Amino acid sequence: MKRYRIPIAVTLFLLPVLVRTVFFHQGIFWRAESVATPDYGSYRIPQPPLSTSAPAAEAASSRAIILLDQSHANMFSPSELETLTALLHTRGARVESVALGSYGYQERTLADQLKYASAYISVCPIAAYSTTELQLLQDFVRRGGRLLVLTDPTRSAVSYDYAGYGSATVMADVIAANSLLASYDIAFVDDYLYNMSVYEGNYRNVFFTDFSANPLTKDLTKVVLYASHSLKTGSGTVLIQSTRTTKSSQTDADGAYAVAAVDAGANVLAIGDLTFLQPPYNQVADNAVFIRHIADFLLEAPRIRDLKDFPFLFQREVAIVPMSDVLLTADLLGPIQALQQDLVGVGIGSAMAPGVMAGKDLILLATFSSPGIGDYLNPLGIRLPSLSSFPTARTYPQIEIPGFGSIPASGIGLILFSRGDARSTLILLAEDSSSLTELLGVIGPQGFSNCILQGNAAVCGLSEGYGDFGSSWWQPYGVESPETGLDSTAAPSPAG
Repeated sequence: MKRYRIPIAVTLFLLPVLVRTVFFHQGIFWRAESVATPDYGSYRIPQPPLSTSAPAAEAASSRAIILLDQSHANMFSPSELETLTALLHTRGARVESVALGSYGYQERTLADQLKYASAYISVCPIAAYSTTELQLLQDFVRRGGRLLVLTDPTRSAVSYDYAGYGSATVMADVIAANSLLASYDIAFVDDYLYNMSVYEGNYRNVFFTDFSANPLTKDLTKVVLYASHSLKTGSGTVLIQSTRTTKSSQTDADGAYAVAAVDAGANVLAIGDLTFLQPPYNQVADNAVFIRHIADFLLEAPRIRDLKDFPFLFQREVAIVPMSDVLLTADLLGPIQALQQDLVGVGIGSAMAPGVMAGKDLILLATFSSPGIGDYLNPLGIRLPSLSSFPTARTYPQIEIPGFGSIPASGIGLILFSRGDARSTLILLAEDSSSLTELLGVIGPQGFSNCILQGNAAVCGLSEGYGDFGSSWWQPYGVESPETGLDSTAAPSPAG
């Protein structure tokens, strides 16, 4: 019996295998016919619709300067904007970087660069804007500057905790961008749009065919944006929005989502995608037409120049003209030369001239009593005191300045600016040649010191004069200077 143990053990081991094989075996498979395979030779990959629009007519050349922000950890490279910047360069504009530590004209700050710029582009910013920067840009837009803000869902940054906790934080570009757009009632949503039924090669490449009537959407029938943020606006105008089969990654709900908008003043443009600007995506559908309209938007800024933009006020060579009662003393010539150097620093030539010259802008040096000065001041609403009235020691001559009201005439200087079709005029006005010398001293390449600016008028404090009044104004009235011990109760009398 012992000799059968091994065969019995082998049989019991193999028996389940044999039973399972017999139970599941369905016989030998013979293919009745050959397997049909796809006709790979006739297969064609779907191609996106390409732009076939005729090239735009050549536009007038522009000397605009466009600022490109690179100082807020912006998640892009300048080469990604070459399609747009090439259009700007073709039109004669110049794109200048705003970067940390940028140098040039007096180590330019953002405030300096905004003085001569026409538009400002912010692309996928990560670092927050400071309060000062936001105020500067708001003032820039308020005076006609254009602002373009581009974001993209694929351009976030990751911040790691190096303290040892191993955590990471994803920083989206919409946070900094929304701080820039908050004043204009536009806000990006931290999402991306997609469409599962109609798309260009990928569900995140969404077709857009719903456009509002606006110069930015002229001649557009279809554009494609690639992984676009949606946005919301109350008082602004939605330029482009999706069909209702489009979904947002934030809610996965169908809806008509806005992806581009302008503010109520039509000077701020926000777009939720960056990729459509890059080749080959710029040639899909009407993307090229849309990019051309964006270039027009940046170049056609209704930029309003005022005294805050000094010395970038002039478009032509400048004639510096002293009025007949201004004495060109040695003390006055030095500040005039410094003013000329400031103008040369921004590419504007200047020269002394005996009078107004055709084809040149004007800097006028004058005193309150210069003959004919009223011809320049009256259109600005400036009213100098009349010499026919005699002040007392407590009633000092007053100047009426719109926006400032009535202010004492002595101890101050005025800087006034006006722009016309024929010329731009900067008027430097003080009590006399000595005060005019001091007024020129407050002017520098960074602007005006010791002055209050309001629009196109600046009131500057000067050390010349006698507190609230000056000898240059008292003498024409025939009233003694307070330094002579004039009794404050005495009636004014002509000088004898």
